[in-house]
Amino acid sequence: MNYLDMIHVLKTKHVPHDRLESSLANMKARCLAAEPGEPVVQIGPSRVGKTIVLKCAKDDLVGEEESWIDTHIPAIYVQAANFAHGSRIELKHFIAKLLHELKHPNYSEPEMDHPNYLEWGEKVAKRIDTASLARLMAALTKALAYRQTQYIFIDEAQHVQRATGGAGSILDSWKSLGNETGVIIVMGGTYPLLSIMQESPHFLGRARVTHFSRYNAKLLSDVESFSSVLATLDEEFRLPVPLVDYSEVLCESFYGCVGHFSRGLREALSLCAVDGSDIDINKVLSQVPMELDGRPIWTEMAQGEAVFNRLILGRKVIAIGPHSVPDKDPGIPGCKGDEKPKRSSKSKSGPWRRNPSRLEKNAIELDSNEDREVQ
Repeated sequence: MNYLDMIHVLKTKHVPHDRLESSLANMKARCLAAEPGEPVVQIGPSRVGKTIVLKCAKDDLVGEEESWIDTHIPAIYVQAANFAHGSRIELKHFIAKLLHELKHPNYSEPEMDHPNYLEWGEKVAKRIDTASLARLMAALTKALAYRQTQYIFIDEAQHVQRATGGAGSILDSWKSLGNETGVIIVMGGTYPLLSIMQESPHFLGRARVTHFSRYNAKLLSDVESFSSVLATLDEEFRLPVPLVDYSEVLCESFYGCVGHFSRGLREALSLCAVDGSDIDINKVLSQVPMELDGRPIWTEMAQGEAVFNRLILGRKVIAIGPHSVPDKDPGIPGCKGDEKPKRSSKSKSGPWRRNPSRLEKNAIELDSNEDREVQ
C-alpha cells in the first residue's frame, strides 16, 4: 500500500474502540430515555469523534434514509454554524435549513441536478428573506408534525455563543420547540457549550448530558486503549516503524484525540508522498499542533474539563489529564527538545470499519466517554 492509499484509508475508514462504542451506546440510551423538552447534549473536545457519534446514533435510532417510509423523515441532522453570528436573518436561515432537511415544498432548495436549480433556488431564497421569523417557525412546527420527525440532531452547537440577544434564549427556544412538537433535540458541541448552557438554567436543569472525553496519557488504561487504534493502523499499513511502540508519546502529543492524530498522520504521509521519503516517528511528531494552534486547543480542553467536573459531576478537581488548568501557562503537550520518544508495549488491534455512507469522508475522529445526567 502506497502513501496515497494510506491517506485514502484514513479518510474513509474509522477504527472502532471502547470509548467510541460506549459513547455511541450512551448517546442512543439518552435519546431513547428522553422526553420532549429534555434535550440530549454531548460535550467533548474538538476532533474527538462527536460528529461520528451523532450521525451513527441518528441512523441507528431511525434507520438510514433508504429505509424510511413514504413521507416520513424521522430524524434530521444540521450544523449550528449557519447562524454563527446570531443575527435575526441568520437565525431565519438556520430555521430554513431545518425546513430544507424536512423537504418543505415552499422553503427547501432544489437538488443540484435539478434543471432549474438556479432559478428555483433564487425564488426559495427570496421567499425566506421576505418571510417573518414567526411564519418560518409555524412552517417548521407543521413540517415536523407532517414528517413525523422524532429527533433533530444539531452539531457544532457551541456556535450559539455568538448569537446576539443571548445564547440562552436560543437554547430556551429549542427546548420549547421540543415541548411543542414532541421532538427530541440532540446537540453536540465543544466545551464552550457548557458555559452557554449556564445562561439558561431551565435548559441546563432538563438537559441529559454525556461527556465524550479524550484519552489521558497519564492513565495506563487510556494509553492501552489508544494503542489499540495504533495497532490497527500498523496492521493495515505495515509502516517501517510500528506506531504502537510509541503509544504513550503519541497519545500525549495529539491530546489523546484520535482525530488530531489522524490528521497529523495524514499530513506526514502527504509530505512523504511528495518528497519520496520514508515515514518515521519523528515526521509524525513534527505534525503536532504547535504554539499558534496548539495552545488554544489545550487551553480549551483543560478549562472545559474543569468546568464539566464542577458543573456536571460536582467534583472538586482542577482538570482531567496530564496538565492542570492554565492559571499561568498551560504548556503544550508532546515531546520536548531532542527527547527520544519513549516506546510502549504493543496492544492487540481491533478490526477496521468502513465509514458508513452517513459519515463524511474525512471522519476518523474518535474517542472516549463519560456521562452523567444533570440533576
